[in-house]
Amino acid sequence: MDDPLLLENICQQILPARGIFVEPKNVLVTLGSQQGLQLLSECLLHPGDAALVESPGYMDARHVFSRAGARLGSLPVDDEGAVPQKSYSHAKLVYLTPSHQHPTNVTLTAKRRLDFIADAVRHNFIIIEDDYDSELRYEGQPSPAMAALDPNGRTIYLGTMSKVLAPGIRIGFLVGPEPLITILRRIRRYQHRQPPGQIQRAVALMYQSGDFKASLQSYRRALNTRWHTAAKIAREVFPGRQMLPPGGTGLWLKAPDHVDTRELRHRAKKQGILFDSGEKYFAEPHPDNCYLRIGFASIPHERIESGILKLAHLFDSSRP
Repeated sequence: MDDPLLLENICQQILPARGIFVEPKNVLVTLGSQQGLQLLSECLLHPGDAALVESPGYMDARHVFSRAGARLGSLPVDDEGAVPQKSYSHAKLVYLTPSHQHPTNVTLTAKRRLDFIADAVRHNFIIIEDDYDSELRYEGQPSPAMAALDPNGRTIYLGTMSKVLAPGIRIGFLVGPEPLITILRRIRRYQHRQPPGQIQRAVALMYQSGDFKASLQSYRRALNTRWHTAAKIAREVFPGRQMLPPGGTGLWLKAPDHVDTRELRHRAKKQGILFDSGEKYFAEPHPDNCYLRIGFASIPHERIESGILKLAHLFDSSRP
């Protein structure tokens, strides 16, 4: 069993802020949200089952579902988030990141959330809602979780504390119907038994004392400043209309059409600039390779502007 104090804090402090009101019997503590994905894939997917993921989207979700033997399909993403479909190819699971779509950062609109929830009943699939950094929103109020809007109980909610505390702590949680949680707890037992009890209790005490909330507010303020700086300079040096929603820890950007970011990444690294080229985020080969994702959470604020400017100067040398 999981630490009762941590379960109490999750149910009374964390989830109500997302509009979710459940009992401890509906919550399973995990070694980060990735273990939650793995447990769900082992429980819900059989070889040959179809699973739909966002494209561009979180690559490790694709990897986890593929390792379970699933047939992968994709959902396109625009400036309103993942796009609901007329046909879901008999999918058993649909994986979504509605608060901050990974990697574009856009927030799934309320209408589309309700459309997906209705489609889950109509087409008989389960929604996995990965709410990996809903706290990191820098303007406006967070939208209610899809799980809070779903009257049919078809949305399974994944959350994580690692994003704010520290990646190495590996504490997350999964929210779903009690029968599912019972099965997942049994599967977890034969993998890792449970996340370490002393870590669970330490995190629970951080919540109870208010230290976690204070740490989150400080972290959010720092990231807010970094986001504004990164977004401002990116709008100046990157061409055309960019999707730069106020949240998360990185920017999804489109370089000039002539730039191949796979090749640019190697030259930028020699200049001390690191970024992810965009092609690996797409479920299928993309017609162009000019997308990239840059992170701003782990570098000093004063280096952000100069780094983006140096990156933009490399565009000219990419011309054929």
